[in-house]
Amino acid sequence: MASITVTWTEATPVSGLLPYRLTVRNNSTGSVAATTNPAATATTATVTGLAAGTSFTIELQAPNSAGYSTAATAIATTPSTTSPPPPPVSPPPPPVASGVLPFDMPARSVLASSSKKVW
Repeated sequence: MASITVTWTEATPVSGLLPYRLTVRNNSTGSVAATTNPAATATTATVTGLAAGTSFTIELQAPNSAGYSTAATAIATTPSTTSPPPPPVSPPPPPVASGVLPFDMPARSVLASSSKKVW
């Protein structure tokens, strides 16, 4: 499955606005593939559950005092079948010299001199 994200410039606010009306049509069949109603103050919407590699037309209608405007110029798009890139991989730890283990020295030396003599 694929998704598309649509962005637009907000329409002039009208008191008591209805939400926007976003319609996605399958270009091959002409049928409605999805509809969503983004909030009246929204400027973006994501439509999910679309078939990857299929061509769609997106129509956006803004709310106005009469209900809805005519659909804005339709935009054709084909969602990609590619997956998002994998997360970055952490770099490997630095190599350790032969016979030496990595060790963090404390701020003060833990070795203390002793005045006692051992025979």
